[in-house]
Amino acid sequence: MIEPDAGFERPDMQLFLDERGIDYRAPADARATGLPGGSIDAITSTNTLEHIPPDEIRAIYRELRRIAAPDAVISFQIDYQDHYSYFDPSIGVYNFLAFDDETAAKVAPVFVKLYNVYTGAPAG
Repeated sequence: MIEPDAGFERPDMQLFLDERGIDYRAPADARATGLPGGSIDAITSTNTLEHIPPDEIRAIYRELRRIAAPDAVISFQIDYQDHYSYFDPSIGVYNFLAFDDETAAKVAPVFVKLYNVYTGAPAG
């Protein structure tokens, strides 16, 4: 059930989702969904994973693997751009790569670790 403050502007959004068999859950703990194993046909995440610590992502992936149907479609979009560049025109979208590991750990620890994990970049 969509909570009234879930950010949907259309009052008929719950009906729209119900008619399509969509169970929208947010916010929720993706590490422990309580859903039956193999019961989900489609899983998607858009511009979220870069904000979650890598250890938590591993726990989320374990849960998603458990609940995903054998032929499930899973899609993750990760925004690798430096989020500060959205409001600071003086820096580029890959500004975070200019920092050494120690500074990056203070400025954007999760983002830099994820970039390294997903691109295979060396840790230091």
